[in-house]
Amino acid sequence: MTARVKQQVNELVSQGRWDEAFDVLSSYVAKQPEDPDALFQLGSFCYSAGRFADAEKSLKAALTIGNKSEARYLLGLTLLKLARPVEAVGEFRESCELKEGFALGHLHWGLALAGMASWRGALGQFKQAARLNPQLVVAYYQGGVAAYKLGQFDEAGEALKPAVELDRTFCDAWIALAMTQTAVEQIDRA
Repeated sequence: MTARVKQQVNELVSQGRWDEAFDVLSSYVAKQPEDPDALFQLGSFCYSAGRFADAEKSLKAALTIGNKSEARYLLGLTLLKLARPVEAVGEFRESCELKEGFALGHLHWGLALAGMASWRGALGQFKQAARLNPQLVVAYYQGGVAAYKLGQFDEAGEALKPAVELDRTFCDAWIALAMTQTAVEQIDRA
């Protein structure tokens, strides 16, 4: 995408003129349908605007030209918004294979698996996300939830502890930790 078009789109967005920015991007893509960066930007723009079907179309077009981790990741997020988690899992997997150490890719891969109640796979992805980014609080929390759903209450508690240590105000993590501790106590009494 040319610097002039990029600057024009950024200025329009900063002024809150989203429809005009979309028109500029769409016009450019119509003239340059083989520009993967422009297609990615259009897909990203459509995703941000909640136009998920348009985002999917642009991102898939971008991916036919070049296989970038960012496009795969954003397509995965788009597919989640379109309630297509099975396809989203494939995009997140591909994105993580293309970009080593991609914690957010693993986190969302886990969220897609959790959305399908595939708790064991989700737990593995949440653990990987936490290993790659030890400050990613939500990875610990989601790992704790997945372990809880699997009935692995001790592991759930161990996963949740870093979440509450890193973010003392994360109420859902505190509640999940309390539920986990209650489950462990009930098992111990039985």
